[in-house]
Amino acid sequence: MGACSTLSAQTKSVMTPNDTVGLRKVSRAVMSPDGKYIAYTLSYPRDPETESAGSNALELYVVGKDGLSRPFITGNTVVISPKWGKDSYLIWFISKQQNDRFSSLYAIPVSGGQSQKTLQFDNDILGFDLSADGKHLIFWAKKQKTNDESALRRKGFIAEVFEETTPKNQLWIIDITESDAKPRLLYDTEHLVHAQFIPNKNEILIQSSPSANVDDVITKKSLKRINFQGQTLISYQHVGKMTKAVPSPNGDYIAFIGSNDIHAPAEGRLMLANVNSPDVSLHLTEFEGEIKDIVWLSKNTIGFVAHMGTQAIFGSKKASTASPSYKKILSNSGILTRVTSDKSAKNLAFVNHKPSHPNEAYWYSNRKNLRASNSNPWLANKELARQKTIEYKARDGQAIQGVYVEPLTPKPADGYPLLLFIHGGPEAHISDGWVSRYSSPVHYAAAQGYASFFPNYRGSTGRGDAFTRLGQRDYAGAEFNDIVDAITHLKNENLIDENRVGISGSSYGGYASAWAATALSEHFSAAVMLAGISDQVSKFGTTDIPTEMVQGHSFIWPWQNWQWMLERSPIFHVEKHKTPLLIAHGLDDTRVHPSQSRILYRYLKQLDKAPVRLVQYPNEEHGLTKAATQLDYAKRLMRWMDYYLIQQQKELPPTTIDYFNSSAEQKD
Repeated sequence: MGACSTLSAQTKSVMTPNDTVGLRKVSRAVMSPDGKYIAYTLSYPRDPETESAGSNALELYVVGKDGLSRPFITGNTVVISPKWGKDSYLIWFISKQQNDRFSSLYAIPVSGGQSQKTLQFDNDILGFDLSADGKHLIFWAKKQKTNDESALRRKGFIAEVFEETTPKNQLWIIDITESDAKPRLLYDTEHLVHAQFIPNKNEILIQSSPSANVDDVITKKSLKRINFQGQTLISYQHVGKMTKAVPSPNGDYIAFIGSNDIHAPAEGRLMLANVNSPDVSLHLTEFEGEIKDIVWLSKNTIGFVAHMGTQAIFGSKKASTASPSYKKILSNSGILTRVTSDKSAKNLAFVNHKPSHPNEAYWYSNRKNLRASNSNPWLANKELARQKTIEYKARDGQAIQGVYVEPLTPKPADGYPLLLFIHGGPEAHISDGWVSRYSSPVHYAAAQGYASFFPNYRGSTGRGDAFTRLGQRDYAGAEFNDIVDAITHLKNENLIDENRVGISGSSYGGYASAWAATALSEHFSAAVMLAGISDQVSKFGTTDIPTEMVQGHSFIWPWQNWQWMLERSPIFHVEKHKTPLLIAHGLDDTRVHPSQSRILYRYLKQLDKAPVRLVQYPNEEHGLTKAATQLDYAKRLMRWMDYYLIQQQKELPPTTIDYFNSSAEQKD
């Protein structure tokens, strides 16, 4: 299914930044209960040259075992949370279609035809679930404003009490077998994050947090079982970060992805509980990987997608024992990210990416994992760079892994110029799959003669809980030395020119880029920082995740050691600056406030020791989501590297960009 034709290298063209921004990617793949179809959503970027500004469309497709994908809901639309009805006939989803004031619930038959609105509410429906018997539906939506509040807003009384008045999500239930049934408020005690029915019981599993504030959702989420009257039956005893939770098919167990304790930087541990007991146990103890998704394969067997180093596996584990043993079902099959199953668990649907393509839907059946979608067939005509996993020793002996992307051009005598792309988090990692994005256009870079490397520095995920904790209490310490040590290793392997090294990253990766351009400036000839941290002191006071930063990373607040916080900030080291630095930031960013970029820009501009530029993006948050701004950033990133690593200029490049020239960026 979905096999791509191959062409000789001579007939292939190279990837451009425009190509990278225009990639379509599968975001979710849902197997039908009867195992005959996969419904998947496809993220479809707008064309910045021909379409007006806006976010990506999210379209709905269905593919059968014949490998033919059929478009169901396409165009300028957004389809969220597709789910199959119990008889595999209807696909339910959330969308805001023509004349809808709010996002509503729709359904469309698998046989095709028009979608029908099944439920509208007086606020956006944010999520939903269907009971196994098809009789009930639950959904959650933000708490409405009262008539008095709405009237006052119309009169101009729009003051907001910071964090105290963020509206909570409420949980509602409705009997969908009754034609005139009205939704009934079911849960309003806390902010509802997620809810789903528990099989064989008139009960619901919910995740909630004390408030709708992001910090609470990340650090204080709880897992509860409630009845159809909204009464809490059991609160499961887990403290720490938590993501997906799923009840077993017979309703006897609860499995979820959690963390070892409150100070774990990331989720990624497999947790299980007997549905009738509040006690929670850690399964796969000492597991040196990160659990990314889970699915029940039988009433006593849980399947899991795990990332291990730069690779991924799919395995299974008995729920009856908390031993570290598990069965490996799939490996070396790409970077699996999401999984769903049919009712029998004989057919699985994965979202999967590989070095040859971004996220696609895959179908696992009869011990074969076959590609079910081909969203970018034009990639077969592109020459993609080869990549591989590299492991090296840091200066203290710690083993560090990363993904190396080879250039497409002959090696110069002194070695290739190197681009280091640093992931954020730091509780994240880069897998050896599709790594070309607007913020790391590596296939275009390879065609221009650059080597690229993605180091999974200490503190990254994918190598177990202990490795993820190695960066705690040490902002910008050994974790960023690991990046410099990557340069040393690649130089010793005669791959790169250590005098032509550029660095780029977003969020925590932007922090690394700012640190590289100041404290470690002697190692880098160019740097690009997106949404990065420059001042740890003010970061704690302006971010929406201060508690998460303390619990998982610093372990102290700034007032407990002002000097330490300041010394771990790039602004403390601005006088060492000699690396040309391009700074970029979304103006609506609440995670890393735009002031973080402005203060660093202002200091460096006044010192005037090396070129610096600040680019701001209105209507963008933490990370860029719109195709036009992604293209602008990708082109500015690569021109900055060309300017200082290849041309070795001393002045600033032009402020303007040729957006729609698909050839190599202009060289002034």
